[in-house]
Amino acid sequence: FLSAGKEESEANVYGVDFAYPEIRNLEIEKGKFFTSSDTARWLKVAVLGSNVAGELFPGQEAIGKKININSHYFTVCGVLSPKGEMFHYDFDQQVYIPDSTAYKRLTGSERVRTIIIQTADAEKAKSLVPLIEKGLLQRHQGVEDFRVRSQEEMLETMNQVSRTFTILLAAIAGISLLVGGIGIMNIMLVSVTERYREIGIRKAVGARKKDILAQFLVESVVLSLVGGFCGIIFGILIAKIISILGKWVFTIPISAVILPFLFSSIIGLFFGLYPAQKASSLDPVEALRYQ
Repeated sequence: FLSAGKEESEANVYGVDFAYPEIRNLEIEKGKFFTSSDTARWLKVAVLGSNVAGELFPGQEAIGKKININSHYFTVCGVLSPKGEMFHYDFDQQVYIPDSTAYKRLTGSERVRTIIIQTADAEKAKSLVPLIEKGLLQRHQGVEDFRVRSQEEMLETMNQVSRTFTILLAAIAGISLLVGGIGIMNIMLVSVTERYREIGIRKAVGARKKDILAQFLVESVVLSLVGGFCGIIFGILIAKIISILGKWVFTIPISAVILPFLFSSIIGLFFGLYPAQKASSLDPVEALRYQ
């Protein structure tokens, strides 16, 4: 926990190099990021994420104020522009101090947790991994107590997780569609049974087989579309709630609306075909006798 007077904020404190904003594409909204000179002199200065600044100094200017980090007072030299959250890492809920200051004032250790390397040519990043590993092995006297990952490798891992998740969702959706389709077919069969006399009267006054078939197919499709519409609304609400809780950007692609309606229509047609055929094949005389 960090504090400034009576105000408190729960945030992560990172000791970083002065070039960190360039690597992470962070923009300073107020003040400045600490410099190489600040790092060399172990100055107790801090740069706050926008949320942290708002929590510690509500309605006030944070630049030049003191914050308490583990009983050490740091002067706020900068506030970052809002950046949001990415992969459960909230850039706006972080505090950055010089790495040298973190070693000397807070941790008492010069152990580095993460090194981020940015290449001038992104296409060469993967080819540099073996060279970096070789250099680190030499520095660590042959002990491989580290892991080097390129952005491409991390992206591939994320894609694999995404593909697995997509397959799982597709399987769940397929089972749901099957169950829903069977439900529609049962409802339509009950509807046909309850409307025997209506079907018989329509046929007696001249309704053709294809007219009865079309009527029940339309009813089946409409029933399926109503269910699809309710599912879309429910899905949007759930996604909206999750996006608010997870602080994600929420967008609805047009395909996410069109495809469910299309599948609903297909399900309605497919599972409504048997009840519709049964209704259209009824003998009008037998249907009129039905009680």
